[in-house]
Amino acid sequence: MSSPVLPPPVADSGANAAEQLEQLRKEAERTKLIANERAKLTATFVNTVAGALIVTGLFTPIFGEKLFEKLGQPSFWIQSLAGLLCLVIAILLHIGARAYLGTLR
Repeated sequence: MSSPVLPPPVADSGANAAEQLEQLRKEAERTKLIANERAKLTATFVNTVAGALIVTGLFTPIFGEKLFEKLGQPSFWIQSLAGLLCLVIAILLHIGARAYLGTLR
């Protein structure tokens, strides 16, 4: 993100320069807080998707008998592989979300 551009301070106004410097400091702090909150929200979303994948991967094989009754029952190994794949993807998403939180300033 680019920092805000302010006009140069007037040469004979020390108080004005101090006010502008304080305004720049506050704006930089605000920008940093916004970036941190966006990173937290993104990581929370990715972690929620990971949790949903765990639930999907673990409970679909358990309750799959009723779900797949009309479509034809997939084999135990296919269900297990799908559950394991969901679990692995969920773990990778969680690790990615934690790494993204490392960008906090």
